[in-house]
Amino acid sequence: MEEKPEEDNISVVNYVYDISLKSYEWIFDRCNAMDNRTDKLLASIVGITLGVIAIIAQKQQVNYFNSWYFMVALLFFLIAIIFGLISELKGSLKLLSPNKLFEKALYREEYNFKYITIKNTSSNYLHNLGLINRKGIFTTISVFLFLGEIIFLVLWIILPPFAVYPVCF
Repeated sequence: MEEKPEEDNISVVNYVYDISLKSYEWIFDRCNAMDNRTDKLLASIVGITLGVIAIIAQKQQVNYFNSWYFMVALLFFLIAIIFGLISELKGSLKLLSPNKLFEKALYREEYNFKYITIKNTSSNYLHNLGLINRKGIFTTISVFLFLGEIIFLVLWIILPPFAVYPVCF
């Protein structure tokens, strides 16, 4: 037997119900913004790295591609790309399941339906917020790796090479 809620509780549940449904829109927008940042970062990493390598390859008379600086820069590049891809592929948003609502709440009174919806929405919100935070961490790691790569590319350009191994061309 379902309990009849007080009038004050009904207005609070109605208010929170509207906010909880709106939270999906907020989370979706934040997740899209994070994915867009990661996409731009990955495109920048690839574009700048390949651009610098192409320019240096065209201008240098001597083969500097066996330099430690270059090898470390490429290592940073590969790891940054891996972390960026992990950020892109890391999980998905958890949405409110109409099937779950049908099974658990559809036959209930409006107050209890909204209460169950709020409960499910809040657990999904926490999952989605954690997902966005994890994506942010991986993207931030990619940014720092990209900065490390840039440092080693600059060192590769301005300092004489430390040969890793002899290259015969």
